[in-house]
Amino acid sequence: MKHTLLCAAVLAIASGAALAVNKIDGVTVAPATIKAGSSVTITVTGDETQGNNCGLHINYGDGDGLDVKVVNRDQFPRTFTKTYARPGTYTISAEGKKVTTHFGCTGGAKATLVVEAAPAAAATAPATAPAPAAAPGATPAAKAAAPSCPVGYQASYAAKDGSFQCRQIPDAPTRATRTSCPDGYQVGPTAKDGSFTCRLPPPKPAPKPAPKPVAKMQCPPGLIYFENPDGAFGCRKPPGQ
Repeated sequence: MKHTLLCAAVLAIASGAALAVNKIDGVTVAPATIKAGSSVTITVTGDETQGNNCGLHINYGDGDGLDVKVVNRDQFPRTFTKTYARPGTYTISAEGKKVTTHFGCTGGAKATLVVEAAPAAAATAPATAPAPAAAPGATPAAKAAAPSCPVGYQASYAAKDGSFQCRQIPDAPTRATRTSCPDGYQVGPTAKDGSFTCRLPPPKPAPKPAPKPVAKMQCPPGLIYFENPDGAFGCRKPPGQ
């Protein structure tokens, strides 16, 4: 009986040590107020004295999030950068979540971010001024200054060739009725989750320059100029001489 109780106590202690994981104790956002289109730095602090692996989930408050693995000690604080395109008040939170084989960290924390509307464009700029035509060989930046997605979508990545993907924002209050891309881009295939890609059209081949006419050579007296179908030319005696 005593042996059985001793084994149970040892197992309980071992299980408690195995389940002891690092703890989330704070989230800060800097700056706490930004303009739409700007970025913030999100810092997650915690207690890592347990020294065990754990997982956490960052909820950005706009329908987007990120799963993170905290491995061993010295993994706090963790910092993340996020850009907010639309004005509003967002609640950013960090909470424990199982990520792959890592059990969720304990604890959790929240912070509030205020995103104000971006300042209106200068009144002196013409509202309907046409965009300047891109020069031959212009880079993708000359076609569109930055990825621009329709209402209810956000740019998820931009490639070196200038193409970018627009991903649906979950639970967006409004959304464009159909996909659209900025001027100079073509709409690529649409994925099952509603995301689509804006791609630059393939460059048109440059027209080949017309061959320059070759001036006929001057032949010496008594000789005439000739050209053969195979491209050969020169001077020779007239026929019959």
